[in-house]
Amino acid sequence: MLNTRSITNGFSVITGPSHSHRLRHAIRTEQVPNFNCSVAGLGGMPIWNERLGRYRDGFGRGIHLVGDFRFGNKVLETTISRDEISSGKMDSLGIDKALISEQNDKLLYEAAIQTVKRLIASHPEDQFIFWDLSIREMLARQQGRYCESGQYQHPTWNLATVLAEFDGSAIDTSDILTHGQGFHVDGSAHPSFLGFMYLLSKTQNANVSARQLNAIVKREMLRVYLSASDHGQQKEVHFFGTSRFIKHAISLVKSGAISLPTEISLSVEMPTQISDQVRYVFCPPYFNGPTADVIAKKITRSADYLWLTKNTKHYSLCMFDQWATNQIKMRRRSNEDEKSKIIQISELESLIGDNSHEAALSEIRRSGAMVELGETVTPSTYGIIATILRFGYDANEDFAWSLYSRMRDNVYSAVMGIPVHTYDRK
Repeated sequence: MLNTRSITNGFSVITGPSHSHRLRHAIRTEQVPNFNCSVAGLGGMPIWNERLGRYRDGFGRGIHLVGDFRFGNKVLETTISRDEISSGKMDSLGIDKALISEQNDKLLYEAAIQTVKRLIASHPEDQFIFWDLSIREMLARQQGRYCESGQYQHPTWNLATVLAEFDGSAIDTSDILTHGQGFHVDGSAHPSFLGFMYLLSKTQNANVSARQLNAIVKREMLRVYLSASDHGQQKEVHFFGTSRFIKHAISLVKSGAISLPTEISLSVEMPTQISDQVRYVFCPPYFNGPTADVIAKKITRSADYLWLTKNTKHYSLCMFDQWATNQIKMRRRSNEDEKSKIIQISELESLIGDNSHEAALSEIRRSGAMVELGETVTPSTYGIIATILRFGYDANEDFAWSLYSRMRDNVYSAVMGIPVHTYDRK
């Protein structure tokens, strides 16, 4: 049923693959503003999948996020006709790597293009965002792939060609090619907070470019820390460890999806020197074990932990990966008995003691907003900001959420041309 896969609060509907699924989650958990439309989609769904018609029915306007052209390629095991694939009667999801070939790419691309033509013919008011194509072409250009004599030309699909063919129906995302580095969070082109705000600007016909949006988000993120610094931070703070939290946060900082103030630093490696002017936050990776006691011993006997506790008293322990893994397990397990077997972070915090209690992750209520959907530990933009505020500035969850919410709303206001609010300085 459509109602199980959508948020209905407007005249338009946004359809797509897992990007739509994640957008729906981001709206529900208030990580991004309400798009004032319904959102419906399914992971790995190609534009030609018959489900799109069901998602589209009943709405005055459809905005379709076109996913990877290879989505649904398993249909090629039994189908070789472009017309049959684009008929709107086929149901296939995801990508079978064994079926990737230049010939199959060409056939699927042509089927997608023919589907877009069919949808425009039946719904002239609909619009299309070629998100995956935009992100992947940006990355390919950065890597110097498919370039001949300084000109980019993919052998099968190119953004300029698609935008020209569907001028007026395809929303222009060409500025992603030069200013979209921070618009996605992983290799599947899932949108970051910055990417979602870009999609918001495009679906609302806002007059803001990718370059301008980057500047807006950076400004508002830095304002968050400026306000928090009056709340509790007294010195520089260095987060380190081999956790997914650290690695993902570093990748988002490098891409520009996340902005940090000068007093906050991140690294995978342990510091080579200790300074009394710096507070250290150790972020260990996830440790598996049958009991809390076993896991606690693995953490406290790790080389990084032993080195840190030997050399300074100015440290905290942030077990984000351990905590986030529990949240992911809780999402997919409906059986109460299975849930009861999950080792709670509060048990580890109690066993390890030392400085972990200063910012206990076990107290977090907005867990759904902290971790991206999926089976791997991937902190959301809010998850990264909230964790830094919690461990770096001693900000409680309510204060961290209030700062993030103000940042989110100010970005929206700036995008839509509405006066921006000021921050409360505490």
